[in-house]
Amino acid sequence: MKDEDFKKLCADYAEAKVITEACKKRIEEIAPVIKAKMLDESIDKMESEHGNFTLKYVPVWTYSEAVEALEQEVEKMKKTEKANGIATNVIRNDLMFKKS
Repeated sequence: MKDEDFKKLCADYAEAKVITEACKKRIEEIAPVIKAKMLDESIDKMESEHGNFTLKYVPVWTYSEAVEALEQEVEKMKKTEKANGIATNVIRNDLMFKKS
């Protein structure tokens, strides 16, 4: 790959990351408003000129204190195994970008 093509690719990536973050932030601002309106009007599905909006009902589980205690114990065991070398890891390469 030519240097100029690589520089263009990096510029495109940087621009896409900035746009993506701005879009995520805007969605986080707008979604609760749309969701609240749909809930207020008891609407599960709403068609619009922009597309269809649907409320998806997702079960959120709450566990007993016994399960919560066991989860905390597992977290302690994980820390211990990391510290004493029993746990193993694989290094992965993630591409990170920070706008300067």
